[in-house]
Formats: sequence, C-alpha cells, structure tokens
Amino acid sequence: MLKLHGFAQSGNTFKVAFLLRALGLPWQPVPMSFADFAAGATRDPAWREGINAMGEVPVLEEESGRKRTQSGVILTMLAERHGKFGGRNDDERWEALRWLFFDNHKFTSYFATWRFMKSFAAKEANPAVAAFLKGRIDSAFSIVDKHLAGHAFMVMAFTSVGQCARPEGSRTGRPSRAPRAGARATRRGSGSAPRARSRSPRAGRRGSR
Repeated sequence: MLKLHGFAQSGNTFKVAFLLRALGLPWQPVPMSFADFAAGATRDPAWREGINAMGEVPVLEEESGRKRTQSGVILTMLAERHGKFGGRNDDERWEALRWLFFDNHKFTSYFATWRFMKSFAAKEANPAVAAFLKGRIDSAFSIVDKHLAGHAFMVMAFTSVGQCARPEGSRTGRPSRAPRAGARATRRGSGSAPRARSRSPRAGRRGSR
C-alpha cells in the first residue's frame, strides 16, 4: 500500500492526498506532528538519510519501498501512471505542467512562506518582509483571477493536476476560485474527483514542497 509521509499543516501534503483520494487509490498516512516538524524532525540526519535527503514533505512511499519526493513530481507521476487528471493530449499535459510549475514558483514559494510567518513563526513577521511577500502574492492572484475570468477551470474543462496544486488558495482573506476548479470533473473520460468539502490546511513553506 502507498504511504504518504507528511503533516496536516502542509499544503503540499494535502495536494498529494487530494489526488490519491480522487484516483481512488488505497493509501495510509505516515503522520508527523507539527510539534515534531517545528522541532526539526525533517532536519534530523537520520530522517534525511531514511526518508528524504531534501528534508521536505510530502514523501510518497511505494510498496517497493521507493520514495518519491516533490509534490509536483508526485502529482505528475500519479496522473500519468493511472491515466487520469493529466490531460488527454500533449497540449493539455503541457498546460497542466505550466500551471503546476506556476503554483510551485509563485504560490508555494511566496504564499506559504507568508502564511508560515503569520501563523506559525515564533516571532512576529518583519513588516517589510511581509509586505514584500504580500505584493508577490497579490500579483500571482491577479494572474489567476484574470485567467479564471475567461475559464471555468484552471486547466482544460475538467480536473487536472494543475488544479490539485492550488488548495492553498483558500483562507487568504480573499475569494479563491481554485477549489471550484479542482472539486469536480465534468467531461467524459476525466475521472471523478471528490468534492472539496474539507478546508485546506494552513501550510508552512519550510520543509514542505
């Protein structure tokens, strides 16, 4: 059975869990408490030696024992392996990857760092740093808002890994259309994704990719 290493506050762990559920695959969590994460569990040499040398979650452990890391890679691998949510042709696959990389670079890098500073950091965020990150966040959201003004979905007309990559769009103090885009499949052959009923966990940037 697949095993997913991560912790509840990690938005990137949520992305993988969401797709595993959408695909209907049996899997079990290997949870890490946030207290352990904050105490440096992913920086421990033994953890890095046995789980992930990059010191991050999520980690998807296959039945063979092989461990896959980096959420974007895991999402793409699962979509290709099971023939769902990865696009029906090359154009759609590249488009899904385009938005997946955009999320990793523009949302995860800035938004999750900002959320970590606001929600979990031991010290109050430096106002100048927070303002810088917020400006980048607003810029990224404006790109997505413009895209969704003319599209019902982030990618294609049905659920894809490009949508699975955007659960972190909630709880920002502004509307997010990404959960709508990733909550259902609407075309024949797309597979059927579960409705996004649960709230997206607040994600810490550090140690989660």
